[in-house]
Amino acid sequence: MNFIDRYLRKHIAKDHAGAPGEMAAKTINRYSIVVYPLEPYAEWAARIAKLKPDETLLILQTSSQASFLLPQTDTPPHHDEGPLKEIYPVIFDYMLHTWERDKGRWPKDRSYETFKEWFGIMYSDRLFDVSDEPLRHNP
Repeated sequence: MNFIDRYLRKHIAKDHAGAPGEMAAKTINRYSIVVYPLEPYAEWAARIAKLKPDETLLILQTSSQASFLLPQTDTPPHHDEGPLKEIYPVIFDYMLHTWERDKGRWPKDRSYETFKEWFGIMYSDRLFDVSDEPLRHNP
């Protein structure tokens, strides 16, 4: 039995708001996005590393995803891109930096439109903390 199974078995039977059988997991007051590379990013990365783009895309999609927490608002981020538009430059730079540290080799056009062409985004408005350990922010 893995950690999540043990946690859910431990907490599933607890009375949560009076409803037996509901999970008593802690929720986090954030939205999350998972950013993953698409073909244009893979083509750029392949040129940098002198690899084949299709091989590079497979490598990137299995090892270069990143999750980011966004502030929780009244409108989920998949309906309102405002928060993403504010922070996309940081995410774009981070994703480029994971492959190439020399900023001189980065694409010149790092607009929001390019960001959306280069990266797929999965949204989640339900984050559950399934650990008994306290959350810790690393510097």
